[in-house]
Amino acid sequence: MAERLRDKVAVVVGAGSIGPGWGNGKATAVLFAREGAKVVCADINPDAAAETAELIRGEGGEALEVEVDATQQDQVQALVAASGLMPTAASTCSTTTSASPRSAGWSNSPKSSGTGCWRSI
Repeated sequence: MAERLRDKVAVVVGAGSIGPGWGNGKATAVLFAREGAKVVCADINPDAAAETAELIRGEGGEALEVEVDATQQDQVQALVAASGLMPTAASTCSTTTSASPRSAGWSNSPKSSGTGCWRSI
């Protein structure tokens, strides 16, 4: 790879996969690592985050797994503060609602909803 992200830190929220195989979060985290980034693998499921981080380390990259509930603003803020930077990585959370951040139904959506995604980017 071109190592376009050498000396960068990427925080990937939703870095684990819900089931077997590769989801968007895992694929994003691994691709960022392959491009030279040090990756913080954040996910509500600590085992899923650890699996992704281990894949990255197995390929010679640097990764740290962190348990984060992206629907909780204080946890997302702590994650960003702990990383020591303003991340440029994308959130890979799934959205299960068509509501917008300003609509009444937004905060009442399931935990894998847009609220967590919105707070993590």
